[in-house]
Amino acid sequence: MCRIEYNAVLDLSAVIWNQDEFDMNSYQYYKVLLGFSSLLSNLSTENVLMRKELSNQLMYCFPFKEIKNLKKYDNKFWDIGRLIYSFIGKINNESKIYSPNCTPNINSKPAVIKQYYNDIVKLEICYLLSKIHSEKETKSVYFTFEFLWNGNDKLKTETKDKVNTYKTIISDRGSELRDFFAKFKPVFEHHTKHTRIKSGEYESSLSCFDGKDKTIPQKLLENGIKSGKCYYNYDLGNEVYVIFRYHMGNKYHGYDERNPDKIPKQVKKHFNIWKY
Repeated sequence: MCRIEYNAVLDLSAVIWNQDEFDMNSYQYYKVLLGFSSLLSNLSTENVLMRKELSNQLMYCFPFKEIKNLKKYDNKFWDIGRLIYSFIGKINNESKIYSPNCTPNINSKPAVIKQYYNDIVKLEICYLLSKIHSEKETKSVYFTFEFLWNGNDKLKTETKDKVNTYKTIISDRGSELRDFFAKFKPVFEHHTKHTRIKSGEYESSLSCFDGKDKTIPQKLLENGIKSGKCYYNYDLGNEVYVIFRYHMGNKYHGYDERNPDKIPKQVKKHFNIWKY
């Protein structure tokens, strides 16, 4: 069994709002924003399809262009805004990019290019739709929300010659989001070559695993930072970095890494451990 790969396509109307509609349904939009925050906490930026030109536009459109205008809008935007700012920064470095090509006469059902979007956003979404429509396999997954989806089934892209249908997750409907990501949850599976030799003596071993209880390594894996195809964490109990490498399916085996030069700088920065 191979790892399940997918491209995440986000419903941008969750974070680019029609100001008039927001004024009439502010409660619903705040709910969507909270749901978007939950979605981002589950997504890996390397799975997201988004050009830098598109992600940057999120900061120039309503509501985030107003995030500092607290005279008109309350500070409910602040906490979620910081999360989205951080996520966008990561997208700009890690997202899957694609060519600025717009397929002639491409449409989507329902329409994901909203009339109130500015011209740059409309063009960028056309590029995005063209990218997913050109795929030989429809491996893209569309993430949206109940208030924005209005009961539609699945996203479709259409041209004269082809119709593609995409798995569509209504992120705030029941357990859909949780169930989807449960399939991608990394699972610790010990590899015998990383078994402790004997107490206090290790050779490429995993100090936090006693051979029976997987609780600690599983927690380190789940809370790790992904860089490339590996997850990294810092085992405070044993004062050592742990690297988890892909094994098969969703399974990863782990081992101690005592050479800090083999740890990505962004990982060390995240854990704020520079004592080496």
